[in-house]
Amino acid sequence: MPLPHPVKHCPICGDKVKGRSDKIFCSPDCKAVYHYNRSTQRDPITGPIDKILHRNWVVLQEQYELAGIKKFYVEKNKLQKDGFKPNYYTTSLTNSKNKVYYYIYNFGWMDFSNKQLMVTRLSKPK
Repeated sequence: MPLPHPVKHCPICGDKVKGRSDKIFCSPDCKAVYHYNRSTQRDPITGPIDKILHRNWVVLQEQYELAGIKKFYVEKNKLQKDGFKPNYYTTSLTNSKNKVYYYIYNFGWMDFSNKQLMVTRLSKPK
């Protein structure tokens, strides 16, 4: 005779959890509530930086759509007027010529001159 499985209860509403042995929530609604609550707890810490990173990406995406090519040059002051903050990026790499490339997801840029950035769109995020 098989051993009975212990009864599990949903951490959100307390109802019995039916189904697979590794199931945690009783319904998709309870699962959604749990993940929403988790995201709002993290937001005060990471939210402001995430918003800046997202804005930077949007500004570069808009410039990419205007240029229509993977590698283009854009005025720094134009980007800054649109809300671009160059000190916020996801990673950076230095090439063999000691030029630093900064990346935000699938866009990379480097200082081309005092007034321009060279921007490139990558096929995969860095």
